[in-house]
Amino acid sequence: MSLLLILLLINLTNWRTSFTWKDWQEAFCTTSDTAHIGGGTINDEDTFYEWLLNYFCSLIRLKPPPKPASVCHILPPMFGTIFGRSDKLNDVEIALSKNKCVILTGVGGIGKSAVALAYAHGLKKDGDWIIQHIICEGTTSLCEAITRLEFDNFQDDGTDEEASFNRKLDILKASRKPVLIIFDNLNHKFSPDDKAVFKEILKFDPIYILITSRQSLTNKKQLVVEIDPLDDDALLELYTYYRFTKDDNHSEYINKHGKILKEMFALVGRHTLMIELLAKLPLRSGLDEFKINQYLSDTLNISDDKVPIIKDDNEAENSIKEIIKGLFSISRLDDLEKSIMRHMALIPLCGIDLKLFIGLTGCDRMTILRLRDSHWITIDEETLKIRLHPLICETILNTNEIKPSEKTCHMFLTKLQEKIDNSELQSPEYYQYMKIMLSARRGLLFSLFPISVLKEEYRSALLFLDKGAKKFLSDDKS
Repeated sequence: MSLLLILLLINLTNWRTSFTWKDWQEAFCTTSDTAHIGGGTINDEDTFYEWLLNYFCSLIRLKPPPKPASVCHILPPMFGTIFGRSDKLNDVEIALSKNKCVILTGVGGIGKSAVALAYAHGLKKDGDWIIQHIICEGTTSLCEAITRLEFDNFQDDGTDEEASFNRKLDILKASRKPVLIIFDNLNHKFSPDDKAVFKEILKFDPIYILITSRQSLTNKKQLVVEIDPLDDDALLELYTYYRFTKDDNHSEYINKHGKILKEMFALVGRHTLMIELLAKLPLRSGLDEFKINQYLSDTLNISDDKVPIIKDDNEAENSIKEIIKGLFSISRLDDLEKSIMRHMALIPLCGIDLKLFIGLTGCDRMTILRLRDSHWITIDEETLKIRLHPLICETILNTNEIKPSEKTCHMFLTKLQEKIDNSELQSPEYYQYMKIMLSARRGLLFSLFPISVLKEEYRSALLFLDKGAKKFLSDDKS
């Protein structure tokens, strides 16, 4: 009994000792009534001391103290296999070791969550980590996301939200084990309160943060890891994985269809989730790769066949069109951003010069850059061309809220006509302006006719117009 009391005092008062908890465990397992704690049956320091305290309390008939609150371990299983991301996993490892926080950014569906979960599973496998995965859809701030953290033995009467929030921060700060918190799909810029809390949490020694977002959220580049589209080899692996149900060698089939598959990849902007969904279509709809590619070539006129998708750790079935609209929901944009997207519906899919776009539309450069940061549009770093993400074309052409008005079309075409009138006939500028003019006239037709009509009767006519423009104004002329 006295030896047990001494050991408890040493632990509870944090006295320094040359003995480890393993040494104490080995010593205690020599007694007959405590032998069950030896032999490696308890391999965790906290669990050992908890057992020891409860054992001591039972000897003196004292009620054990309540367990302290701690962060729950919540890590969903990995769905499927991750391909071609070893370099990004390494980037996350390096960034976390230096900064304690990493923000994975990229367009919706590109694979940010998959990279975050793959890293977390590797971390848990190699060490004694507590990991919590928080789905941030529906939250409006980092502070609100933190309120979704779950804790063991946390008592909350719900009367004082601020006190409850501060208690959660105190529990994080007091954690003895390393903790990785994944804030998944946190897509809002940090408010001043968010920045203050974020800065405070990063001071907590065992706490690390991994955020997935469509925006960088910070100007500190060392905190951001951009998730880019995969290369062809990785995409072919991914396509093969989801295309076939049997784990056989399908290399002959993939090699035979390699050219058409790479065309499909390009048409959807090498978008990881889209390629996974397209790979599931043949068995679902009976369409082969050539037919699917034909649908994609017709302005992403893909079928409405439903395919399974994992969303927020749950499997559901949706049509590919609905999935695209979910990834690029117009409701997320403010009025200035929507105005830019209406003008984007008037320019060729290959894009136009950024300076020219601003001159023709009068759109604000900062708002354009905001749309770039949230991956609705892309701006080529070398040519400074602005264009839509390929998948957003499906959203633009099928959403009344974003259709350009007749007034918008008229002002755009008037300014463009002035450019054409002032350019030298058959010069490179002339061909560029004419290509934009043909694209803008297509946009005008979309604005004049009901969207329900355009989906069927007028789509083929507009596609014919597009093909005629491509034939007349080939890329070598421009």
